[in-house]
Amino acid sequence: MVTATDAVPAAPADSASVAASVTQTLRLGHGAVLRAIQGNTVNVPLPVLGTVQLPPLDSLALYGGLATLAAVGLMEWPVAAAIGVGHLLVQQQHFRFLHDFGEALEKA
Repeated sequence: MVTATDAVPAAPADSASVAASVTQTLRLGHGAVLRAIQGNTVNVPLPVLGTVQLPPLDSLALYGGLATLAAVGLMEWPVAAAIGVGHLLVQQQHFRFLHDFGEALEKA
């Protein structure tokens, strides 16, 4: 049988240590979001331009496939371009959401 005192958690002994624990957890969450974004990109060092960030490998495969289909004439190039641009916009929105989520965790 559960009593009223069992259902209520005990008050923390030190609120400063609880606040520090929460802050550490939020920093870890924000760092995880940034690592997820950076882990899904390909960095290519170029002599003149410096380091260029390319989309994830699965997106590069999609763009390569679309370019190949358009080059051999199995797909019209405007259709391939529209599909590629749509995919790029959706991917950028997803990364923006992850970044904003990480910033919200940091501020909380």
